[in-house]
Amino acid sequence: SNPFTIEDVANGVVEKLIRRHPHVFSDVKSTSSAEVLENWEAQKAVEKGRTSVIDGVPLAQPSLPLATKILYRIKKLGSQLPVNKPISIPDDITQDQFGELLIGLIAQAVEKDIDPDAALRSAAKSLIERIKAHEAR
Repeated sequence: SNPFTIEDVANGVVEKLIRRHPHVFSDVKSTSSAEVLENWEAQKAVEKGRTSVIDGVPLAQPSLPLATKILYRIKKLGSQLPVNKPISIPDDITQDQFGELLIGLIAQAVEKDIDPDAALRSAAKSLIERIKAHEAR
């Protein structure tokens, strides 16, 4: 009555591990951890049929996780797509200090009757469009 067994699940996991880690399970040689990650991302993209760095990013998620995921994808894949950074933060800023900076920016937006969530979602959508245009070249 079950469509699959525990053995089916285990075999699927093993096959995926072997596919995504050829540097471990075959004679493919990787010279750096960056190359391993690049190969892993390429294999994952093939498996999932992804053609864009943003494929698979849930667009309906809240704006902060959406923007964060998009920026991590750009960074992880080594894209040189420039992102506007109007405020420079120190290299040694702590997470708490950065949180205070974000609260301050949000407070200023609220004072000016700007919806910070809507503003960030709009900026994330604009970034997605820039990514698509960049990838289309």
